[in-house]
Amino acid sequence: MAVAVVAAALALQGCAGGGDIKYAPGAQPSSTPQKASSPAVTAVNDKSDFDAVHAAVKQQMQPGKRWGFIDPTDRGTVDQRFADMQALFDKYGTVDKMDGLAKTRLLDDQNAINEALARNDGNRLICQRVAPTGSHITKTVCMTLSEMRLRERNDKFNLNQQQLQGMTQKIGGG
Repeated sequence: MAVAVVAAALALQGCAGGGDIKYAPGAQPSSTPQKASSPAVTAVNDKSDFDAVHAAVKQQMQPGKRWGFIDPTDRGTVDQRFADMQALFDKYGTVDKMDGLAKTRLLDDQNAINEALARNDGNRLICQRVAPTGSHITKTVCMTLSEMRLRERNDKFNLNQQQLQGMTQKIGGG
């Protein structure tokens, strides 16, 4: 049955859309993102296959990894859906032993995980039309989600540093 590969595509396959990533002319970031990785497990038929996929996804959710910038709501969804899938494999052992309802739940869990991870895929390319400072002519700027999040984090840090420096100068009389 098609459900036999229920978790095979589990986030490790095709979340970033696969294929080569294209950039607008002059907008290519300094470090080119990698293509979507191929699945670590090609077929998930039993609990041990599921455990391998689950561990691989959890590892990629660590800071600096593919899904390292996953937001708390989506992380909760992924954790809850993995727990549900774990319970199904604990109860049935293999996909072949699951009844129709259990297979449907397994597929729903997989889809929810894939959706959450796809939204938070650090390799996902995001392009925006922006007008550079002092110009009304827009240009397309593309970067990965990871690059955007790192830029946001650095910008926030730099702003805080400037504010702190301004406060200390006022206090010091400078």
